[in-house]
Amino acid sequence: TVARLAQIDPQELKKPLRVKFQNEDGLDAGGVKKEFFQLLSAELFVPQYGMFGKYQETNTLWFRNLPASMQPDETEFSMVGKLIGLAIYNSTLLDVSFPLIFYRILLDKMPAKP
Repeated sequence: TVARLAQIDPQELKKPLRVKFQNEDGLDAGGVKKEFFQLLSAELFVPQYGMFGKYQETNTLWFRNLPASMQPDETEFSMVGKLIGLAIYNSTLLDVSFPLIFYRILLDKMPAKP
């Protein structure tokens, strides 16, 4: 799924997403799409994958502090961003929590330094 996403023209990502699982007859009235994103995010955000760690005290995800030789490359982070964006664009909420600072960084709204 992630490799296929990398090959898609960005303009194609602005079309409504339709999901069909192999060997299933279900029509995508939103439930199949939601299940698709739930399954995908469950795989992408597990600590064993290495990109994000879950902090129990805040119940949020953050980038793992790994040695340079083990760090995922920039393309992998870009694909995760595209998947999150695709979910948002298709009005699908993901069951992932990032700390407030993550959103501030994305919006370039960092607090002023004292």
